[in-house]
Amino acid sequence: MDERKNESMDVLRNRWQENNQQLLQEATRDGSCRMLVPLLLGIASLFCPYCSELQDHLKETRLMCFKCKRYHLGLCYESMKTCSLKYQQSCAIENFYILTPKGRSMYHYSKLSCMSNCEDINFLDFEKRTELICCKHSNYCNLPEGL
Repeated sequence: MDERKNESMDVLRNRWQENNQQLLQEATRDGSCRMLVPLLLGIASLFCPYCSELQDHLKETRLMCFKCKRYHLGLCYESMKTCSLKYQQSCAIENFYILTPKGRSMYHYSKLSCMSNCEDINFLDFEKRTELICCKHSNYCNLPEGL
C-alpha cells in the first residue's frame, strides 16, 4: 500500500516538474507571465491531498548522519563524512565486538553510515558479534555513546 502511494507521489511530482518547465518555457518565449501564476496555483492545488505525506517525506530526508568506516573511542580512523537520509533510510551504527574464549564480548570498533531498511539486530558468529543500531530521531544520532 505504501509503495503504491510513493509511486503515485513520484508520478505526480514528475508531472508537476514537467508542467512547470513547459510553463516557464512558454512564458519566457512570448514574454507574458500573466497566466503563469494561476496555472501554477492550479497545479499546486493538485498536491493538497498529498501535502502532509510530502511534508513527512521531506522532513525524513533532511536528517544528517555521520559516515565513517572505522570509528573507535571518539575518533574516525579514516575521514569522517556525513550523509543525508534518503527515503526509507536511517542513521546506522554497526558495533563490532570480539568474543573472548570465555564467551564475553569485547568492543573492537564501530562503522557509522546511512542505511536502507535498517532494523536493530544482533549477529553472533563464532569469533565476533555485530550489533546494528538504527535511528532517525535527530541529526547525527548515530554517534556511539560510551564507547
